[in-house]
Amino acid sequence: MIGLVDEREVRESLHHQGCAIRSIPSYVVHVSNFWICAPSGAPHKDVPGAMMDYRSWHGRGWCRLEEMVRVLTKLGDGRPLLIRQPLHAPPSLTVTDSLDRLVVHTQRRSAVLTGEYSCCRMGHCVTSADGTVNKIPCDKDIVRGVLEEVLEQTYELLREGFIADPEHVGDVWGCEFGRQSTDRSFSTYLRLSVLKPAILAQSVEPPDFVHEGWSKAFEELTSEDAEQYFQHYGLHWPQPASSMLLPAWEGNLPMLRYFIEKAGHSPACTNPPGLTPLICAARGGHPAICEYLCSLGPSHGVDTAHINQSTPGAGLCALIDAAMRGHADVIEVLLRHNADINIRRKNGKTALHVAVEEAHIECVLLLCASGSDLTATDSAGRTPAMLSSVSEISEFLNAKGANDRELVDAYRNRYRRATNEALGSPAFIGHQADAPDWRNEP
Repeated sequence: MIGLVDEREVRESLHHQGCAIRSIPSYVVHVSNFWICAPSGAPHKDVPGAMMDYRSWHGRGWCRLEEMVRVLTKLGDGRPLLIRQPLHAPPSLTVTDSLDRLVVHTQRRSAVLTGEYSCCRMGHCVTSADGTVNKIPCDKDIVRGVLEEVLEQTYELLREGFIADPEHVGDVWGCEFGRQSTDRSFSTYLRLSVLKPAILAQSVEPPDFVHEGWSKAFEELTSEDAEQYFQHYGLHWPQPASSMLLPAWEGNLPMLRYFIEKAGHSPACTNPPGLTPLICAARGGHPAICEYLCSLGPSHGVDTAHINQSTPGAGLCALIDAAMRGHADVIEVLLRHNADINIRRKNGKTALHVAVEEAHIECVLLLCASGSDLTATDSAGRTPAMLSSVSEISEFLNAKGANDRELVDAYRNRYRRATNEALGSPAFIGHQADAPDWRNEP
């Protein structure tokens, strides 16, 4: 809109812009290939001090909408190819599974509505060439409507698929894994439902389910509410103890507390692949839920070992899953409860390896500040520094940065404050009268 002559041209441009946003689902669903060309190494003309690359492209709300609509309309069809070629370096190719990418990269910080919008950067005003200051609406209003419509259409399509399936019976994990080789509609619906708060997130902060009106307060929950909760997923109550992995992953602390404190389920229960509620909460980026689960003791049939519990297959665990998804606030909680900072997956990677690989700079700094082993090698003999494709991380790990206590402590304190704020939310306070008050600890 910069350079428009007068108010009339501004209004006309706004109309065309709205049409462009609303057309995104139509053109995305009709394309066979979706290419993102984001040259690296050149200064970004719209963001002072930033460089053009995939990260800067994905930082923009419009671009995030395009990618999320592709995920929702294609439903895991095809594997994304991410080709990187920094200046003066050979290209590298990464091939990821579509559903794995959905689960790893769908986080509040990468949500469509938490992206960067030019209208917000300009204060929702644009000055036309004739000197008139024109107020402009926020693009998020239109984007939100488009995103919600596509998401609901996807839900409806998937529900039609699994509700009509005569084999859609039994417990949640039986439905989840029993039909993956044929009809994956329930499996996809389950993931999208769990991720819905992140997909529609308007803030990077964890949502308060009670404040948002998504759940009753814990004290008010009954078995009827639990039944309605599973009806939302197309399932019947009762469900096995491992079903409480769902509220842990989506961030529903009141419902999780119901299963543990009223239904009597163990906080250390596992689903068939070996995931625990703590691992799922770490994946979703919910520090208050992680604090709750970590603070439970023998009275609930758990000990500190469940903090480092890993799956028998790939060796997934809470700390590494949090690092992979960029949740520094969750890492802070887990380390405070004596999580093993150098725990490894079956491929030999530590939390620092995956944080570096996914370019989560804040997590890298926090892990280094807390004593992560920079010389640890994975099963292919690679140290964390060898996995970095981001110059800032490479310079930090390869230079003296890892021993720069002033720098790393500053980041550590920053994320401790963020964690403390989450622990002070109404959703968390009062969950357990005798629990230690980590907000007042030094």
